[in-house]
Amino acid sequence: MNSGLIANDPYFKFWNETIVNNASATIGDDTVPYNIDGGLAGSGVLDVAREIKVRVKQWAYAYKVTNETRYADRVYRELNVRSPITRLVINANDRPPPETMTL
Repeated sequence: MNSGLIANDPYFKFWNETIVNNASATIGDDTVPYNIDGGLAGSGVLDVAREIKVRVKQWAYAYKVTNETRYADRVYRELNVRSPITRLVINANDRPPPETMTL
C-alpha cells in the first residue's frame, strides 16, 4: 500500500479510516451464525455468505494496511468456523504464519 497516497488524498484517507474503523469495531463480534433464512429455496445461505464476505474484506484490508495480525487471526477464525471439513480449536498457533497468507 502506498501510505503517502492515502495520507495525501482526502477521498482515500476517508475510506481508509472508515474501513479500518469498521474492521476494528467488528473484530470482537461472534462469528456469523449459519442460519438458512428463507430455506434453501429462498435466499438460503446467501445472506450468511454476504455478511462473511463484507467482514472478511474489511479485516483483510485492515491487515494489509496496518500489518496487525489480529485482523488476519480474525479472518482465519471466521473462515475456519465455516469450514465443513475441519472444526479446529482456534488460537493464534493454529493458523499459518501471516507471511504465507495471501489476501
